[in-house]
Amino acid sequence: MKLRNIVKFALPLIVLGVACNQAKIEDNNTDQFTSGTYNFVFDESISPILDQELYVFKSLYPLAKPNIIYQPENKILNLVLNNQARFAVMSRDLHRDEVNLLTNRGLAVKSSKEVIRYVAEHDGAIGFISYSWLIEPDKDYEAVAKNIKIVGIKNENLKGDMSDYFKPSQSTLALKQYPLTRSVYVVDCTGKIGLGAGFASFLQSERGQKIVLRSGLLPDSLPTREISIKTEM
Repeated sequence: MKLRNIVKFALPLIVLGVACNQAKIEDNNTDQFTSGTYNFVFDESISPILDQELYVFKSLYPLAKPNIIYQPENKILNLVLNNQARFAVMSRDLHRDEVNLLTNRGLAVKSSKEVIRYVAEHDGAIGFISYSWLIEPDKDYEAVAKNIKIVGIKNENLKGDMSDYFKPSQSTLALKQYPLTRSVYVVDCTGKIGLGAGFASFLQSERGQKIVLRSGLLPDSLPTREISIKTEM
């Protein structure tokens, strides 16, 4: 069953409708576009921004009560590929050879918090995590996050001066100076206009884009802002 076409938005975020094999899955969820319950599987590496999106989404639609399950990226892929999850938000797209890629990949640690703690406690260690984890760290890892230094990255694709190293920020993302960027994908295999579709629609709305902007990341569509200047004669 084919779902919606691809729609690009935010971070840069992408809403992705895919064709999924649903023949062997029983769907007992009772949900509508802005109400009901449904299981959402989220990539834990981008949970800070998704937590903010969910908070506003549920405040706007109090009858919407999604069940959130945070998992590492590879775990999410396994759930989706094995038809154990129908709606997922993750930081990469699905490919035809995804199953083979999954079997050949390993994880050094189980979560982004463990990466932060390991790098903070080991001199010379380098880790890769989503920038959103260090913008406003939670209290349970705030102390160790202070010992983390963000490394500037050289972008060899830029013309002109090649000596500059760029750290992640809204300006370096907007100017495409910081090279280590990735997209976020919504994988909707529900086959219906339910709560998953409602949340995906909220993510690409102006309200959802403002949350991305205020989080320190770069939305795909910048919210407009009108400024009136009055001059006294």
